Amino acid sequence: MAEEFVPIMCYHGGRIVMQGRRPEYDGGSMDGILMNKSILYPDLLKKVCELTSNDPQKFKLIMKCRFPTSGSDFVALEVKDETTTKMMFGLYPRVYSLELFVEKFSINDEDERVESIVREAMEMRSEGGDSLTSSLHGMNEEPDPINSNHLLDNASQPSIRTCGTIAEPNGRDGSYTTDPIE
Repeated sequence: MAEEFVPIMCYHGGRIVMQGRRPEYDGGSMDGILMNKSILYPDLLKKVCELTSNDPQKFKLIMKCRFPTSGSDFVALEVKDETTTKMMFGLYPRVYSLELFVEKFSINDEDERVESIVREAMEMRSEGGDSLTSSLHGMNEEPDPINSNHLLDNASQPSIRTCGTIAEPNGRDGSYTTDPIE
């Protein structure tokens, strides 16, 4: 059986932009390549790394295929394993050529971003921050006492209307009683 080669329009050097579920590509360049339809994911990744001159030790590649759905609509299929690789190549010959969008991320930058997020969360915990005060972190303002989480006196508690009854605050414990509406 003869090998079947599939034309792929490989967009690289830019970034993947999602318009809802529809993928688009911003910047970079496009190269047309032919790949064997039965290629395995590790070999596909190696070929794309060679095409884009990216060192897999320094960069992580995100690959998304414009996957046609009903009519002329497309969704982004992230090509990340054997199954999604087979799905992408399964489109051919239904589509004349496959469109593969490639975006690279520095492995060190990704590690630093994750480390920064974890470090900030730990610093907020050690400072005893809560959702109200941590949202004001770095501002020279104090939280508004009206929005603070302390008990309000009964006069400021609202009545809750239910079908045929009214719930009124009952004493200082914050519970409600229901009496018929007069």
